[in-house]
Amino acid sequence: MTNGQTYQYGEWHITAAAVDHGHRLGLTHDEWPCLAYRIERAGKSIVISGDTVACANLITLAQGADVLVQCCFLADADLTTPARRCCDYDI
Repeated sequence: MTNGQTYQYGEWHITAAAVDHGHRLGLTHDEWPCLAYRIERAGKSIVISGDTVACANLITLAQGADVLVQCCFLADADLTTPARRCCDYDI
């Protein structure tokens, strides 16, 4: 599947969205394509994302989902929460 593509199979509905690999990693979507998927059936939904940071497409896709599974591997450059800023350790 590609960005914005949807697929319907019986009661199953799947939507794909391009997500950002990281804002400060210097990689374009063409260099490091990342996708997230929303899978829906019977009024329930799960969103599954490849390695990404919070981005508009992920937020839109996950809106109202029952479960979000997101891979986020060592995104030090994008971890800017107050808890992360106050810590002085390496992951």
